[in-house]
Amino acid sequence: MYQLTQGTIIYGIRSTKYPDVVCNGIVLSARCDLANCKVDNVYYSVAIPCDEWLVSEEGFHTALAGKIKDIECKIEKWLQTQLLDWDTMKGFTCDEFEKVLDVQCPDTKKKERSDLVDQFKTYSVYTSQALPQETKREVLSKEKKYISTFLSNIAGGQASHFAYIPQDAYRANGCLDNGLIVDLQELERIDAKTVDLICAYAVDSKNEDLPEPQIALYNKQFFLHNGPGYASPDCDIESPWIEYLMQRFSNSFIRIGVDGPQKDNVAALIKRVCEGGEQ
Repeated sequence: MYQLTQGTIIYGIRSTKYPDVVCNGIVLSARCDLANCKVDNVYYSVAIPCDEWLVSEEGFHTALAGKIKDIECKIEKWLQTQLLDWDTMKGFTCDEFEKVLDVQCPDTKKKERSDLVDQFKTYSVYTSQALPQETKREVLSKEKKYISTFLSNIAGGQASHFAYIPQDAYRANGCLDNGLIVDLQELERIDAKTVDLICAYAVDSKNEDLPEPQIALYNKQFFLHNGPGYASPDCDIESPWIEYLMQRFSNSFIRIGVDGPQKDNVAALIKRVCEGGEQ
């Protein structure tokens, strides 16, 4: 039987945020509690192979968020000069958008109008919720600069909601340009009984000892009726990567808000010191 520990990667996980992707669950529960069977539930974060994450609905739009924002700012700035509201027009079709320009901005220069329409068409494509993967790959190829910056920020620990774990951290294969994107905001749990079945490789649609009602129940959390048809432990993330992941998870979830000094407070402090006032 597989010995589950902190950093174990469980394959075959479902996620409501990534419904069409066979995900992994990275165990976050304390190593000592797991070793001594002191937990009723094992907690994990959802992780997806980087290549698949980029063409998933959530990953695609998240990675392009910077580009989409830039396009929005340019369109909104131009529309404001014509007293038009971007929040209203952003939901228009391309034809509707062009008709508004024809009626409200008839004197716009041809090239200026053409550039604006092209930007709106790009915005419509980039924010679409129903793009085929081939189109997504074409967009990603076109926007390599933004994608590269975003992935570099994740790898560098600057994206608070995500972490990147290279294959070398769990395969020891020296591969750093492929790995898992960990969504630190997707925290799920598995009860202890199910964990035991997973470690025994028994959560499987072909397991004759599992009655159909139980398979149907497990199918809500694991890919049993489609996809691989099973959930199982794959491998463990090695040190220091698991410690790194736990630090990133902690920073993402544990946020303490305090009212720190503002600019006027700092100015008052400097004035007091410079004037030799009371401490």
